[in-house]
Amino acid sequence: SGLDPNTTYAFRARAHRGYWTNSDYSNCASVKTAASGTPPSPTNLKATATSSSQIKLTWKDNATNESGFEIYRKAGAKKWEWLITTEPNVKTFIDDTAENNPSTILYQYYILAFNDSGNSPSTFSATVQYSPINLKASPGTDVGAIKLTWADKSSNETGFEIYRKTGKCESAAKWTKVATLAANQKTWTDKWRTSGKEYAYQIRAFRKTGLALPAYGYSIYSNCSSVKAP
Repeated sequence: SGLDPNTTYAFRARAHRGYWTNSDYSNCASVKTAASGTPPSPTNLKATATSSSQIKLTWKDNATNESGFEIYRKAGAKKWEWLITTEPNVKTFIDDTAENNPSTILYQYYILAFNDSGNSPSTFSATVQYSPINLKASPGTDVGAIKLTWADKSSNETGFEIYRKTGKCESAAKWTKVATLAANQKTWTDKWRTSGKEYAYQIRAFRKTGLALPAYGYSIYSNCSSVKAP
């Protein structure tokens, strides 16, 4: 049956096999449902650094009855603050006051929808990571292998995304994501490239927050580095 509005519910789960074999219960998680008539929450929040002072927010609008969206931001050690209220049906916003986001100030965001009945539950927070630095592409030890190394400047990233294109960094070729790595990695080898052909690389750090309907934060891209495959 459906859940009552404006009510806190707690949940836990356990696995079972057959009739008599059950695991221990999981941890308990609780959530409060929205008030009746309020819009559903936005989902798929992404906060992506596009320059040293700009962060682009995008999200999915799941409501047809919202009056708008409220965006909140936390900059470094400061408290959470209201940033802006948008019009209804908006799905993107650019924060052009996010100074020093690549290296010294950690920015976090969450959003919610609202109408005359009240607010939706908020999204998970999207945390923009510090950008990895000193990316270097060099010939690997095997034919067609290129080794990447970099410095990890984040402390709570979920992992790294690696992008590649053919040619030098200034080439007009399209960037393609070729790998997603776990947290704290500082090296990766790209295998089976064409010997004698030039390849360019850049990477970014990301953080995933929440299991169901998560939010994502992405750092600005690292420097580009290119090399010919051995």
